[in-house]
Amino acid sequence: MKKKITVLLIIVCLLTAFMPGCKSGGKEKLRVLLDQPNHSLYPEMEHEFKEILSKAVDEGIIDSVDDVEIEIMPNDGLNVEARNGEITRVRTEIFSGGGPDIFIIGTGTNIYDTPYENLFQYPNGVMAQKRFMELDEYIEGVQYMDWEAFNPVIMDAGKYEGSQYILPLSYTFPATVYNLAGEEGEKDYIGMLDKTTTWQDMLESEEPVIRHGAILFNSQSLNRVASVFGPTDDGHEALTFQKDELHDIFERALEQNAEQMPNLITSGEPKIEQADYGVPQNCRFDMGRGFDDPDFAFGCEDISGWDMDVLPLCSINGGVTATVTSYCAVNSNSSYKDTAFRLLDLLMCKDIQQHSKFSCIMGLNAFPVHEGLMSEGEPVYHFWRPDESWSVGENNYSAVNRAKELITEAKLFSNTEEYLTMGFAKCMLSPHRLEDIVNKTYSEMEMGLGES
Repeated sequence: MKKKITVLLIIVCLLTAFMPGCKSGGKEKLRVLLDQPNHSLYPEMEHEFKEILSKAVDEGIIDSVDDVEIEIMPNDGLNVEARNGEITRVRTEIFSGGGPDIFIIGTGTNIYDTPYENLFQYPNGVMAQKRFMELDEYIEGVQYMDWEAFNPVIMDAGKYEGSQYILPLSYTFPATVYNLAGEEGEKDYIGMLDKTTTWQDMLESEEPVIRHGAILFNSQSLNRVASVFGPTDDGHEALTFQKDELHDIFERALEQNAEQMPNLITSGEPKIEQADYGVPQNCRFDMGRGFDDPDFAFGCEDISGWDMDVLPLCSINGGVTATVTSYCAVNSNSSYKDTAFRLLDLLMCKDIQQHSKFSCIMGLNAFPVHEGLMSEGEPVYHFWRPDESWSVGENNYSAVNRAKELITEAKLFSNTEEYLTMGFAKCMLSPHRLEDIVNKTYSEMEMGLGES
């Protein structure tokens, strides 16, 4: 009997030694999971995160970089089975009372950013299930981040029933950038919008530029469709809009495309729309750091010299809906809650938000949540620039900020946004099937939420 017990103990010890989150000496490591949808493009992601961990060592948050186990979700674009297997493993751990201590998630804003299944398909539902740790008490005692420097509307995307569970790291919103240089009778287009302006208002405007700015289709700004709907679920397995609203929006958007862009072909659209559409030269973007870079602008000329008017796309709720492109959270199962939050506190400090390559990678070039950055005096990291630094000129910085001031809501990217994007794309290809596509899209969104 004693021999059997001894053998069992040996087996348990061996299994424990090889379990994730363990190290020699039996002390469990703090586990950090990194998930970025295009991380295969950025093989240096782990190295860049270790740079932040080194700062955490200097600050006395952790004793050694080796005390942290970094887990990177596979997403090389080739082995879908490997990713799905890891997702299943991590979810099983979480549901069983374990899992990584920290989640740092990059989601992007469209199906090209997230071509495979997200670890957290419906983040609002995850918060509702209390899978993430409530952070309010910790936020009161922050040491590194400047909470007052964050846009409260963006941060509210990480709240559920008034409590903060997720910390947004970066965000974007769709906009059309117009070149006003040389335009006769220059108008203040952004001044024609306010926080009550809806997408429907833009469609019905007497000003051609405002109507043009409401176009939903754009091959380089796929977030436009989902943004029009505003936040799409409430965390209680319910969509925030009805099927007839979905049908009406898709129908009106198709009609507007036919009116505003008569030469549009389904394979794409001109990278720069010229004045033959009755509006100034322009480009559409999901706004973010480096948006005026010729490489980032997908074929646009160097627009950094434009005299810009940045016209954001309004939602059906009024004002502009921003989308969080990366966020972080602490596992409610964590045994290292204090240390985990201190790491996130450091991750969100101004210096890392502004200068860290890791933050740029995770956010997919989106705006950092720390406001006041990106001016000529406060450039941010941008790895596509030779000097790895980017800022907006004084005049255009003001234009960007005026657009950001119209943000009234922010949301976390979920599967619902993917269904909306794909649904509208199908309608673009087969407008005669509008009714069937709307019915199927709405059903898929309801089922997805119900299973979350």
